[in-house]
Amino acid sequence: MSEYNTQIQKVTVTCTDNGRQVTATVDEYKPKQFMRVIMAEQKIVLTYNPDFGQVYVGNSFGMEFTASDRDLHND
Repeated sequence: MSEYNTQIQKVTVTCTDNGRQVTATVDEYKPKQFMRVIMAEQKIVLTYNPDFGQVYVGNSFGMEFTASDRDLHND
């Protein structure tokens, strides 16, 4: 969960390899640092990348994933 929010948060995560989007549960979020999400029963760390469109980027399952803090929402 976000350090600023005790409610369960969700975020839209995009796979840059195939363009698919899924909704993931936010496990931990520190603005402009990182976002750890739970997707397909796996925790994935997305690191803030200000040079890449100000999004969070991470790799897992041999694929790259991106998310934006603009897409955070409460469940």
